[in-house]
Amino acid sequence: MYDPNNAWECIPISQSFTKGILLDGFWDKDNLGFHCVFYISENGGKLIRWLDTSTKKVTRILGKPTFSSSPFESHTLLNPLTFKKISVSDIDFQATNQFKGQVVEKFKIPELQYFTYRQIVPGAWYTLDAGRLKLTEIDVSQRDEIRKKLMGETYDLINLALLNFPILNSPIPKFNCVAFDIEVGSPRHAFAIPEKAEYPVISVGISSSKGWNKVLVLGTNSLDETDLEDLIEIHGINPMTSVEFFEHEADLIGRVFEILQECPIVFSFNGNSFDLPYLMFRAKKLMIPYIPIVRHRRLPLDYQISGALHIDLMSFFRNQAIRLYAFGGRYSTWNLDDIAKALLGKEKISHDKWFNEMSQKELIAYNLRDSMITLELTQFSNGLTWTLIILLMRLGRLPVTVLTQYSISHWIRQWLAFEHSRRGYLIPSKDDIISIKGGFESTAEIDGKGFAGAIVLKPVPGVWWDVIVIDFASLYPSTIKRRNISYETIRCEGDGHEPCKQNMVPGLSHWVCLRYTGLMSSLVGFVRDLRVRWYKELKKKSSGELKQFYDMVQASLKVFINASYGVFGASEFDLFCPPVAESTTAFARDALLTLYKYAEDEGIKVLYGDTDSLFLYRPSREVLEKIMFKMLIRHGMELGIDYNFKVLYLTDRKKNYFGFTKEGKIIIKGLQGKKTNTPLFIREIFKRSLEIFSTIESETDTERIRREILDLVLPVVSQLKNHSMALTDLRTQYTLNKDFPEIRQKTPAVMIALQYFNNEDGRKHEISQGSIFFGIRIKPLLLYVKTNPFTNLPISQGDLVEITYSEESLIERFQVDWDYYHTTLRKTLTPILSPLKIDWDRHVLGQKSLEQFL
Repeated sequence: MYDPNNAWECIPISQSFTKGILLDGFWDKDNLGFHCVFYISENGGKLIRWLDTSTKKVTRILGKPTFSSSPFESHTLLNPLTFKKISVSDIDFQATNQFKGQVVEKFKIPELQYFTYRQIVPGAWYTLDAGRLKLTEIDVSQRDEIRKKLMGETYDLINLALLNFPILNSPIPKFNCVAFDIEVGSPRHAFAIPEKAEYPVISVGISSSKGWNKVLVLGTNSLDETDLEDLIEIHGINPMTSVEFFEHEADLIGRVFEILQECPIVFSFNGNSFDLPYLMFRAKKLMIPYIPIVRHRRLPLDYQISGALHIDLMSFFRNQAIRLYAFGGRYSTWNLDDIAKALLGKEKISHDKWFNEMSQKELIAYNLRDSMITLELTQFSNGLTWTLIILLMRLGRLPVTVLTQYSISHWIRQWLAFEHSRRGYLIPSKDDIISIKGGFESTAEIDGKGFAGAIVLKPVPGVWWDVIVIDFASLYPSTIKRRNISYETIRCEGDGHEPCKQNMVPGLSHWVCLRYTGLMSSLVGFVRDLRVRWYKELKKKSSGELKQFYDMVQASLKVFINASYGVFGASEFDLFCPPVAESTTAFARDALLTLYKYAEDEGIKVLYGDTDSLFLYRPSREVLEKIMFKMLIRHGMELGIDYNFKVLYLTDRKKNYFGFTKEGKIIIKGLQGKKTNTPLFIREIFKRSLEIFSTIESETDTERIRREILDLVLPVVSQLKNHSMALTDLRTQYTLNKDFPEIRQKTPAVMIALQYFNNEDGRKHEISQGSIFFGIRIKPLLLYVKTNPFTNLPISQGDLVEITYSEESLIERFQVDWDYYHTTLRKTLTPILSPLKIDWDRHVLGQKSLEQFL
């Protein structure tokens, strides 16, 4: 019988299959075992379920329980904090209250306990035979070659590589999936809230990986011949075969349920916050008897569809590790339009109508485009997104709903927990780690950071020619690996560890163990070496789809290693260990300073240094190779050439520079002009200034460039003084990046949204998480609050709230804060004007100095 509390219980159960890829799972409600959910790619693709009764959900306690009513299993584990054996017992998790002693190894996400204790790898291929799982699709033919690549490394590191490589390298199937998007017919000035579900679902677009599209529309067919031709020729949908019309909304929603349940994988974009809960609450309001939507998790909010596996792509793409490391920061916000433009070169259909004001043709085209874009985000570049998801599941031992819903700190925790269990280690608590290892002892230069971070050298401002930038290959991962940094090896204690206290961290009182190889050191080391020595080389030798695959593998590995040290310095991380974080940065600072000394000893002028890079002025090839070789031989640190600048413009501020490489590439670091929160006209001035800079061929061009940039800037400053600039040029893009209950600060986007919710000219019906506004900075005004949809924002009905951002349609020209735009223009352009010795007050505003008067 279907259990309404778990959407996956109606997935067919099986006792055997030849080959399936493990995607997710759940504990049995009666604790009979764990239900594993597999994807079987044969016969069009489907989900099946297997109940593993060999294990139960347990609570792990110290020693033995004081009662005998519940069966238990004892284990002897190594406590990595003391390097001593410890006895623990597994008891039924429901019996925890009967035990008054210490509970250890807590899992905030219950499903992860199964994968950790059973050493089952999500994302991997398995064969099920007579109730026993066995890894399949494992190719070990390249093991000897990997050993050669990793020759000289520790046994532990090589063993990790040999264990993980065949799993990572196993094939990734084409998944049978659909993407859907709903539109709600809320009237003007009304907002569709899922829990209230007041307004009808008027359209649902569905797109399939098998090539078909459907749009389900509420109402009778009113399309004329011109509409039919437009939909076929312009939007690629034939209404005669792909559009279904419904007289009753309940029938439309029932049909949506039917289609979604027929497909094993269902994608949405913001489906957990809007589409699925709205369908669920609306169906309840319409008294539809069968509603196959279940809330899978409360925090983060996750809804599932009976018999299918639902993945909300918004939560995946908004993950900063995915945005920055996997996709190179190509999109800046996580709304569908921005991501689609960046990754697909496509965009949503723009419109200024409410959905219930659209014609049927407009509604069908708009709705279908959204579902098609959502699907294509999983299919582009030969299924690149799916490849990334599966690879991260395999590496982090993460089921798909955890991977796509949770932050990377949860990924790292599970990665480590799985390895603890494989080695027979106890997973220590945060409190135990802090009590033994202690807190931070270094002081951060940046407010809000708990420890001293990377070193940044003072730049030598000016225009510099022939600058070489050398950097360390994966500095922090290399430091963790080579210096044996892990929470158990930092500040080790006990018999035989006395010599370790001589192995000091530079500038700190911490020391590092010499007896044992650290768990984090081995994990980060093997991922770093596998990425650099294996996959990056394979990428260079490959082409086409194989090259894309290797590139995505190395990108997924980069996601993990780039987050591996930082999480230990975050107090919310389960294995929070301050000495690990600050020791990593201390060794990295020491490495950069050592490189700086080597360069100076060879007579090279160092212009700047930042974290892992050193900017060298006209070094000879021989001297460059000499210092790079010295760092490798004496310190085991690999160096490479990051940039070869034809010309570099260094400002007098750290992390602010730009330049042009000899290959013609422009490099911009930290300058406000390239950021999306900079007003449109300033970004345009910044862009045109760089275009002028790019024409430089020799040092004699500097004066010409100086004149041309002044000719560009002076008219703009005059427009600001006269308040004559077009309001559209003042706009800045702002996004509501959180769901309404999560918003606690009055950001520019929130201020603009509040105006729409509290006046008669708003577009409140379509404002939700991900909504984009084009704001203009205004002089402060007071808004009378009639309604506040942001429940955790401390504003009540009847309050007067100060507003400093608005949209063009809501304001008059006299309300603009022109002084703000002048100040922002000056702040943005000063870093690129200073290398040319352009003073804002004297050369731009024309103010005379005291010396000139005298």
